[in-house]
Amino acid sequence: MTLSALYEWMIEQLLISTSGLSGKQLSSSDPKTNWTIDDKIQHAQKIAQLTKEIQTLQHKIYKEKQFNKQVKMNLVLQKLRQALDNLTRTL
Repeated sequence: MTLSALYEWMIEQLLISTSGLSGKQLSSSDPKTNWTIDDKIQHAQKIAQLTKEIQTLQHKIYKEKQFNKQVKMNLVLQKLRQALDNLTRTL
């Protein structure tokens, strides 16, 4: 095992523990995906950002009294969830 492989493995373990992704999703052993460490980190950051936006919007929907505003926010929430789902599938 080379030093770069060890470093990459450590980064993957940190990303798995912090982003909630599975090890299979971040594994670079798949020949179709040649993800660098930077790519994996950026991808995990995008997922974390979308997850935070979803949680914030869910809280706003819960606090909103007007039904029509809740409906509009729910449409945005569905789009964010779709984007998150697409990001987790692209790994």
